[in-house]
This record gives sequence, structure tokens and C-alpha cells, in this order.
Amino acid sequence: MRPVQTLPIFSYGGVVDQAVNRDPGGWGQVHILVNDGAGLTQEVSLAPEWYLQFQGCLVQRGQHVTGEGFHFDSVNRGGLLYAKNVIVNGVALSAEISRRIGVVVGPTALSCVQR
Repeated sequence: MRPVQTLPIFSYGGVVDQAVNRDPGGWGQVHILVNDGAGLTQEVSLAPEWYLQFQGCLVQRGQHVTGEGFHFDSVNRGGLLYAKNVIVNGVALSAEISRRIGVVVGPTALSCVQR
């Protein structure tokens, strides 16, 4: 058994090139492709589509996003990033409200908090 290890946090930011429901018939996890403006694109996994809709936060192409996340693949650091938080055109998505209402969604739980 391995002891729990703290994962490093990575920042991301840019314009959403694409928002995709990766499993429309199942869990419905929404991934976004974020273009940083310097030619790099990062795939970020947010939360299930139903949960984002419930929170009133739909991420769409053309919106500006910034945030932090984790890579669970220690070999491919440029791979999928799991969002810890994200700010989308002035709306902050974080794990705080999810903890308060007791909802756990994948490796991170995101909720919408209007600023």
C-alpha cells in the first residue's frame, strides 16, 4: 500500500476552443480544450454536464478561463488536467459548495459561485 501523496498543482488559462461531453450516455464528464494564445492547448476535465447545469455554469467555446488542476498521470505531464478550480468569464467554480451540500463528483467536485 502506498501512502497518500500530495499532487502538484498546475495552472492553466486561455480561451476555450472546444467544450465536449466525453460520455453523453453515461457520466457525462465535460472536458474543455483551452488555448493559451501561445499555441499550446490543454485538455481540462471539469465535472459532469448535469452538475454544471445544476450549478448554472455552462462553459462554452470562446469564453476565457483560468484555473488550477492536477495531473494524475505522472508519466505524461502534458496530458489531461483535472480541474481543482476554474474562473469562467467572472464565474468561479470551486469545490467549496460541493463539500457543503455533500456532492462528490470524480476526483474533484466543482460548483458555481457568482462573484
